Amino acid sequence: MTAPSDGPVNGHDGSEEELLWSVQDGVLECVLNRSGALNALTPSLLKTLAEVVSDVAARPDVRLVAVLGAGGRSFSSGFDLKVLRALGADAHKGAPLETATGVLRDCPKPTIAVVDGYCLGAGMDLAMSCDFRFATPQSRFGVPAIRIGTVYRPRAIERFVDVLGPTVTKQLFALGRQFEADQALLAGIVQLVADRDDLMSAVADWADYKPESATAVQAHKHIVDAFSKTADRGPEFWEPLDALRQRSVNSDERKAAVEAFSTTRKEGS
Repeated sequence: MTAPSDGPVNGHDGSEEELLWSVQDGVLECVLNRSGALNALTPSLLKTLAEVVSDVAARPDVRLVAVLGAGGRSFSSGFDLKVLRALGADAHKGAPLETATGVLRDCPKPTIAVVDGYCLGAGMDLAMSCDFRFATPQSRFGVPAIRIGTVYRPRAIERFVDVLGPTVTKQLFALGRQFEADQALLAGIVQLVADRDDLMSAVADWADYKPESATAVQAHKHIVDAFSKTADRGPEFWEPLDALRQRSVNSDERKAAVEAFSTTRKEGS
C-alpha cells in the first residue's frame, strides 16, 4: 500500500472527511472523523486508515501512531450499519476491517488507541489491535454482538483472548458486558485513564524516546509480537529474533548511545 500525503479523505459519499491525519512531534495522529455518526466505521475509512498506517515504516519522522475519534463522544461505535446495508456485498470486498486491524497489529512502531467515549463492536476490535489503549473516565468498552444475534469473527476473538485472557473475553462476547473506564483499567483493556485535556500529553510522553533508541524500540515490539503468532520455538523461530539483537549490538547507533550514556554518568558522578 502507498499512503496519501498528510490530510483528509472524503467520506464514502463525498459528503465529509472520514479520516484526518497529521504528524505532530513524532506522533502520527489518525482521527476517525465521523462524529455525527459516533465515528461509526465505513469500508472507505478503514481502507484509508490502513493505507496511512502502512506507510509508517518508511517515515523516520514518526515514532508512534495514535488513533483517535473526533467529537469527544465516541472513539467508534462500530460498523455503520446504514452504510453496510447500502453497499451490500460490496461492503466486505477486500476485508476492510481485517486489513485495517492487521496493519495496526503489524505496524513496526508503537500504536495507541486514544478512547474518549464509546468504544464498541468493530471500534473496539480496532482499538484492541493497537499496542496500548488510553481512555477518559467517560469511556465505555463493549462488543454488543449477542444483542443482534451475531457471532463475532473467531480470529478477532482469538486476539482478545491473547491480550485479555479467556475470562474477560467471555464477559465481553458471551455476556455482552460493557466496561466503564475504571473497570477497563483493572481488566487490562486500557493502560491509562486520564482527563480529556491530558490524554494527548500522555501520548506525547510515551512517544518521547531518543532517535538512537528507535531500532531497539521496534525490535522489542517485533520480538514480543512474535511470541503470540506461533507456539513453535524451534531454531527457525529464534534465529531471526537473535539476529535483531546481534545487529543492534554491532550498530553505530548503539555505540553512540552507549558513549552518550557513559559521558552523562561521568559528568553526574
